[in-house]
Amino acid sequence: MQQAFGPHTAQEPAETIRGSDVRLVLCGHFHLQLLGRLDQATVWVTPGVVSRVDLTARPGTDRAVHGPSASLVRLGTPHGPLVHTLHARDPRVGATVYEADVDEMREVIERLGPAREPVRGSSRGA
Repeated sequence: MQQAFGPHTAQEPAETIRGSDVRLVLCGHFHLQLLGRLDQATVWVTPGVVSRVDLTARPGTDRAVHGPSASLVRLGTPHGPLVHTLHARDPRVGATVYEADVDEMREVIERLGPAREPVRGSSRGA
């Protein structure tokens, strides 16, 4: 379900940095830490500062649990950048923040997600 939020393709950001000296792209949290590549650059997505997505949730369910984290990025190191993930001590680690099934997530996405193009002949969005 989370695919409804954020960029749907990497084409535009890749075109923006292509041919430049950009070697590292740092991104705000996605409630998971992620590492990837975008053309010549490494992309680091820092984890959420309050909660994280529970990848072991039941199929068809989105679940987040308490698990505060942050990233420390050291630039200028000989083999850098060097990225550390810091996990805060929190007595609630692992406790459910929210849990939603497919229908509940669909409702959230429709309410908060990107606007959809109106269907021709429809009054929706008018």
